[in-house]
Amino acid sequence: MMRLLDKWEVWAIRRLKVYPSASRLAIKASATAGERHMDTDDLEPRKRRGEALAALAREDLTLLGIEELEERIRSLEEEIVRIRTQLEKKRGTRTAAEALFKK
Repeated sequence: MMRLLDKWEVWAIRRLKVYPSASRLAIKASATAGERHMDTDDLEPRKRRGEALAALAREDLTLLGIEELEERIRSLEEEIVRIRTQLEKKRGTRTAAEALFKK
């Protein structure tokens, strides 16, 4: 049976960063339109920006085979293309904004 928490327990969990096991937890939150159940994923600590990249850089590559290393290179190259595309979009937006404010 899952235990329901009140809003103060939810607050304490978030504030103190104490996360009970999701299998034992259900959170009941009230909304203005009625009652809703909050997803327990909302209680998990959020990853900071760049944390995934740092974890990737720390990974022991000696444990990977040739095919896995080649796949990793392909994936990273695809990510580089995705980042460059986003960078160009942002530069275009910035240029347009600068041109607008210079007038």
